[in-house]
Amino acid sequence: MLSHEETADRLAELYSADFNGKKMGRFRLDRKTLAVLGGRQNIEQLSVTQISLWLAEKHDLLLIDLHDEFAILKCGLLRRYRKATVRVLEDILGISYESSASDEDD
Repeated sequence: MLSHEETADRLAELYSADFNGKKMGRFRLDRKTLAVLGGRQNIEQLSVTQISLWLAEKHDLLLIDLHDEFAILKCGLLRRYRKATVRVLEDILGISYESSASDEDD
């Protein structure tokens, strides 16, 4: 059985590898495959959390739990997504939020 850190390192190695017609980059795997990668029969949520933390801290990669599967992608990719703020909720959806100026999220 591999440590959580070793499992995360292997995920990072897969991120950099060529497979399924792609040179490198984001990929997904199911729970059983993650368990096998770590030399385990099953993968528990605590293990997923530990793997995720190491993957983010050491490799700048995110492990996103999609219930039956996991997605692995670069942290920076999500930082480029547009952000829904309270003002967006008000402008687009008409949802109003009464607050002090210090609570605004613009």
